[in-house]
Amino acid sequence: MPRTHKTLAKQNLSKLPVLIEDTGVESTYFNIKQLPGVLTGGRNGFLITGTPFLKPGTEVLVELLDVNGNSIYVEAVRGIVEANARLVAIEIYQETPPGTALLSIVGTARTRVSDGTILTDAQTDKPNVRWQKKIIIEPKRNNQTPLRVKLQPQVLVQELLATGSLLSQSVYDVAPNYVLIPLNKNQKQIGYTIQNYSATPFASYQISPKITGSLLLETRQYISDIPFTTSSYQVISSDTASVDLPIRLLNVSKAFADTNITSSVTNQIVNISPLLNGSYAITSSAYSSSNTQYVQTITVVTSAVNYHYISQSITTNTTQSLSLAKVRIINLDTVTGEIFRVKTSNKSAGSQLDFAALADTQTTVGEILISSSVVINQREIPIGAFSSTNIIQSNWYSYLVTGSAVPDPTYYDYTVSSSLTLNKNDKHILDAAYAVTTASNYFIGTKNNFPVFPTSEYTLALDAYVYTTSGAAAYAASQYTTDIYLTGTAIRTTNPLGQKIGTISTTNDLAYFKNQTFNFNVPLSGSVGVRIIPNNGFWEFANISLKVAEEFAFSPDEVTLIIPNQTKVNDSVLYKTEFFDINNNALGISAISSPTYFTGVSTTSQIITGSGGSGSAFPYYGDAVIYGTLTVSGTTTVQSLVETSTINKKENIRPIEPQLKILNNIIPSRFTWKDSKKEDIGLIAESIESIYPELVERDTNGNVVGINYSKLTAVLIKASQEQQEIVKSLEDRLSKIEKDK
Repeated sequence: MPRTHKTLAKQNLSKLPVLIEDTGVESTYFNIKQLPGVLTGGRNGFLITGTPFLKPGTEVLVELLDVNGNSIYVEAVRGIVEANARLVAIEIYQETPPGTALLSIVGTARTRVSDGTILTDAQTDKPNVRWQKKIIIEPKRNNQTPLRVKLQPQVLVQELLATGSLLSQSVYDVAPNYVLIPLNKNQKQIGYTIQNYSATPFASYQISPKITGSLLLETRQYISDIPFTTSSYQVISSDTASVDLPIRLLNVSKAFADTNITSSVTNQIVNISPLLNGSYAITSSAYSSSNTQYVQTITVVTSAVNYHYISQSITTNTTQSLSLAKVRIINLDTVTGEIFRVKTSNKSAGSQLDFAALADTQTTVGEILISSSVVINQREIPIGAFSSTNIIQSNWYSYLVTGSAVPDPTYYDYTVSSSLTLNKNDKHILDAAYAVTTASNYFIGTKNNFPVFPTSEYTLALDAYVYTTSGAAAYAASQYTTDIYLTGTAIRTTNPLGQKIGTISTTNDLAYFKNQTFNFNVPLSGSVGVRIIPNNGFWEFANISLKVAEEFAFSPDEVTLIIPNQTKVNDSVLYKTEFFDINNNALGISAISSPTYFTGVSTTSQIITGSGGSGSAFPYYGDAVIYGTLTVSGTTTVQSLVETSTINKKENIRPIEPQLKILNNIIPSRFTWKDSKKEDIGLIAESIESIYPELVERDTNGNVVGINYSKLTAVLIKASQEQQEIVKSLEDRLSKIEKDK
């Protein structure tokens, strides 16, 4: 969801008639510093001052034309002076054409440097000198310009408390019968739709779904008279094709992957494309026509297929709460350069100790339309992902708008009972919300408002679907529109509906709008609520999202971090953030929050239990985040195991001392586990505690519980290196002995 691209009218400075062409590699008339030979994505910049050769008070004009001769946005930044020089910022977007650009700088000279001539008044009454330089544009390279910010960044902190929870999926293999029905358009068959005649529809709670089976394919040639009276066909070929069509995850909804199926005999390709209602269309059609008849060749499919999926369930453990710090950093918009990452640390307010490092993360943006009542795996639940009816009805409401376009007072008060009910529907677009109404003027809005800031640019995105007939009700209009508004304390408007940020419109009786985006700014610090107002037609909405506007190589205007709190209990805490570019160069300023009180939680261990379906006691699909110690009684099997090891999280790095002699003091042992009576081999933690205390793990009471075997790898590598040195030394001695013989 890109930020709004700035534009600049073309000045044609490269063609402006001038008296003096400043042709030096470095300009004689303009003092230019830090001008790069390559402009990368994001905000680039250079410094410029005049020289004594220019007329006092002259206006300096700057223009940059891309390889196609179009103007690139250039701005002389107000309020920023470095070494008595003005800063010129240049914005390069991903859509900016790569290649050679032409920079033209024009001003008014008072002296001809070549001969020292003082120019006449007539010669200095308009711009008369130009310097040019060719510059390479590479919009897909990361920004390398030094960091400069417009405002002092601010850090806002709040504590999130939630009960511990685990998302699990019980394994099911359900095969309801789906059938293929003809798909027609304008009295012409264009393929087939896989339609569900069971009680199990396509839905977002289904995991790893796929369509399987075998298809009988007949290639038929239809011949019909014009005007249409009779039709006949002949079978050209007959074949079969196996089907194994996975359904992929798209955002939070299930969508169908574009794919093909291939017949087993002739290798004929049958095209598969997704329909708006989540069904597959199987198409293979070509036709020709004359004034009296048309001939159409299609592939006819006569077999049924099956639909397989895994169901999802949630197991919640409430024995322990999670304490998380929600850190929102605002005013990150830069003048030049990109803030690529932020480093966060904290300490108790009033403490004389240094800040303790917590997180070092890239500047990614998060969802703003969230419910803060529940936190799962560090993430607050997005309320615009309508995966359940409960999410819709808990966070959104609807009400009629009066015919005069002035809303009822309930427009701003969701607690007033409404005659409109919001429901979930998967018939047209998956995970969609709609209002049960035949009225044409109503709204769907968020129950809560969400904090926003005037220093940030935001993007509201959504999917929409409009149709004109629902049951016995029908609309007929020349145009069908939906208007998007904002309400709340962050806007300033006399319109009772709020601040309008965009419109979706169509003249079609049926239309689908994918990922409609609307960028906006607010004039005040405060909060906003979303109001979606359909006008004519039946509308459904899905995947509603509000985020800070993003653009490659540009700093987001604000960043939100969710950081686990494992140490602060009943304490007032300060959070500090530091800012770095992609090359690890620091901005030079940091931001510290106001003191924030943290309740915190205990660190008591949790016991995770669950039950599953066929073949697995506790299946889990997807990512899991655990803060604290995970104790497993039994065997843990993984495909890969990755430990955090980045240099960004380490300091005081130094080589390990020699290990061969130390390793000889470790005694490998055979033993029997008391609980399972299983015979095993390994090391005894207590026996190596004095040798390698870093490898011994303890519980919260300080008791020895185990060994971190993975850390032994570093020790063994060091010992292996020592052995290799010994082997090399012996080989050298042996070689010398052989030579001396």
